[in-house]
Amino acid sequence: MDYYKLYIFLSFAIGVIGLIIGSVNFFLNEEKIEKAEKFCRERNFGVIIFFGCLSWCVPHTEAIIFNFLVPYLWYIAIILAILSYFYLDYLMARAFSGSLIICAYYLVHSCFDFHSVIAPLMSVIAWLIGIFGIVISAKPSYLRDLLRISAKNSKIRYTISAVTVIFSFLIIGNGLLELMK
Repeated sequence: MDYYKLYIFLSFAIGVIGLIIGSVNFFLNEEKIEKAEKFCRERNFGVIIFFGCLSWCVPHTEAIIFNFLVPYLWYIAIILAILSYFYLDYLMARAFSGSLIICAYYLVHSCFDFHSVIAPLMSVIAWLIGIFGIVISAKPSYLRDLLRISAKNSKIRYTISAVTVIFSFLIIGNGLLELMK
């Protein structure tokens, strides 16, 4: 697998997803908050993202897990995804936070591994994204609360949207800089 191409692709993908999240938050208001709150608890889409995160972790887990468990890692991932669907509340918020943590880790690692031009800036952005993911994974209802606050207060909504869009453009810019190398 060519990790450099994956790094460039993920820079663009994370940036585009961030732009979508920023624009959705920009248009969030009190009439639309009920749909956003329901989305935090969405199970069907949440389990897909959750399984995607677990699938991304399986190859990394092979290096640190007991040898007798390595052949069962994919089965464990599937079982965990099924169990999460039935037993976890706020599954979409948890899956979203897990994907933030994984993407932040990968961005920090890749920026320094591939000697990115703006590695210090990207690492700060990735750490902030990772910290946000850790906070949401610790208490998934915080995402719902953040959406409620954002829907009620336009200054907070515009600030969150602006920060998300700026981070997204910087991440996309990092991908463009890597393409120009």
